[in-house]
Amino acid sequence: MRFPLVAALCAMALVGPVPAWAQTEITGVSPSSRKALDLYADPHDLQPVRQAPVAEIAFPLQSPKRDNGFYAITLAGQPFWVRSMHVVTKKGNSAGCSPGMRVLGPTNSTPAASEAGCGTR
Repeated sequence: MRFPLVAALCAMALVGPVPAWAQTEITGVSPSSRKALDLYADPHDLQPVRQAPVAEIAFPLQSPKRDNGFYAITLAGQPFWVRSMHVVTKKGNSAGCSPGMRVLGPTNSTPAASEAGCGTR
């Protein structure tokens, strides 16, 4: 094949939903005294489209993607985005490394980053 990287990327795009290991688990709000969570229609919006009372949110939430400092979530079957600074994510998430690579170990550079790097050493 002439373009193996292009073929590999196309194949990955057809795989389907994001695997569980690639998702971020949102476990709560920050600060914990927050009563409502701002919900955005797009990660580039400046104003929330609505607020959700924290007491009505069933944590943990799964976020398949992150963009511009926001996490994508689904609440009541509707897609929304939440600001990453307004939520707490599960600590101890580890990297999903490609075949032939392994998790290098704790980075200690970012709180909650834990084992976030892949390498061959």
